[in-house]
Amino acid sequence: MDKEPIATAALPSKVGLTTAIARTGTVGLEETSDAMEGNATRGKPGQRRPTFRFLVSQDEEHVRLELSVEGSAVDLGERAHHQTLLMLARERRGDECQNVIPSEAGWRDVVSLEEMLGIDTQHINTHLFRALRQLSPALRQLAIALDLVERRRGQVRFGDAAFEVVDWKGLAASRSDS
Repeated sequence: MDKEPIATAALPSKVGLTTAIARTGTVGLEETSDAMEGNATRGKPGQRRPTFRFLVSQDEEHVRLELSVEGSAVDLGERAHHQTLLMLARERRGDECQNVIPSEAGWRDVVSLEEMLGIDTQHINTHLFRALRQLSPALRQLAIALDLVERRRGQVRFGDAAFEVVDWKGLAASRSDS
């Protein structure tokens, strides 16, 4: 098990974020929110709302992930399991845009995920485990309680967190200009 230092940087906040209490050792959902590719966030007043920022290459083969809250960001790097999280987040948002009721939005059978991702169930579970293992310390560092991935019998979905998808190339160009 490799331990990488978690890098933080200041980022401008695009959503109204406030305060929450982190549960030590676990990642648990406190409430609902959303923001993807320009959508607004809804959340309870007084709750700290993280935004997952997926930095995606043009061919979508490479996905970096940043977790930001109140102007601070944790760069989580490029990992294979970020692609799985991105797909689940997009599936949930797609259902929400089609007015699927919130309690049912984003749920996908693991068998259909195998087809979408081109990997078997064991590999999907490994991706989800690695994502939770990587993100739990970052969420604790930012004092955030959140279910990153939700499960029910035979199904899985992205937790109800805000996220945005950014073109990796465009972001690199804008960062070098500043």
